[in-house]
Amino acid sequence: MRVLLTASALTFGLTCDVMASGPVCGDRKEIVADLLDKYDERVQSIGLSTDGSLLEIFASSQGTWTALISTPAGAACVIGAGEAWEHVAKPGAEV
Repeated sequence: MRVLLTASALTFGLTCDVMASGPVCGDRKEIVADLLDKYDERVQSIGLSTDGSLLEIFASSQGTWTALISTPAGAACVIGAGEAWEHVAKPGAEV
């Protein structure tokens, strides 16, 4: 059921209204495949939390983006999505 909800949400586009009702969750591999297939979004940034969860930001060259948090077991939730993504300098680089 979660996979169906994820696919449905990604198909109709993730908006603030969708995110306001709670995160869309499912299998990380399936969500990542949907982000690539439907939005041409690829991972741009990653970070590891103290509890072992992985935060990833996916973005496309068209400016769409999705924030995904995943557990070590492979479950994942979309925690944000939007438009107008811009790449900025890496930490410590001159701006």
